[in-house]
Amino acid sequence: MPGKTQHNKPDLRQKLHHLTDDRDAEAKALADRAGTEVDEAAARDAVDRAHGELRDEKEPAVQGEHGERLATVKDAEAAVEDTR
Repeated sequence: MPGKTQHNKPDLRQKLHHLTDDRDAEAKALADRAGTEVDEAAARDAVDRAHGELRDEKEPAVQGEHGERLATVKDAEAAVEDTR
């Protein structure tokens, strides 16, 4: 498992799916990186929030190199907490 700092940074797989606008695949990549802590539904909520589809007071944690917003493991863990 990567270090904590790397663990929270979107990986290339997630970035690819973000750029191709494949939200399901982006959420799967995020859930895979998070391990058993996060299911795909919570990861999808985090991805939707990052894409601006869930409008609430929560902001995605990482801004990409070109200003895009990318969901992180931390965002997905927060989405799990939102469902409890």
